[in-house]
Amino acid sequence: MILAKIFISFIALVLVGFGVGSLLWTEALTGAAGISAVNPTGVSELRAFYGGLEIGLGVSLAAAVAGRWSIKTALMLVAVIFGCVGLVRIVSAISLGDTSTWTLVGAGFEVFACAIACLLMRSLNAQA
Repeated sequence: MILAKIFISFIALVLVGFGVGSLLWTEALTGAAGISAVNPTGVSELRAFYGGLEIGLGVSLAAAVAGRWSIKTALMLVAVIFGCVGLVRIVSAISLGDTSTWTLVGAGFEVFACAIACLLMRSLNAQA
């Protein structure tokens, strides 16, 4: 259980950190990911999804570590969300020929997070 809590804590910190950074320095997404907003609505959308959604997920995972809800549920959430995002990123990269550092690092992190979450869920289920 302690490894699962450490892992969920790490993912929570990464998500909150990335979310706060995206919220405060939205324009940095242009250079890093090639994403830019052409009007205030676009900036709001980038802040909402790259800032608010990431922060919300990170805080939710932190709540699981604090005992507010199940670590198994938190692991499932990480596995499903990171697995889906990673899969879509990989399929998109292959179909578009995208080999940017942002895409490769993102896909690697997402697949790694999904795999670790699945292994930890399996371990917790075996202990039950």
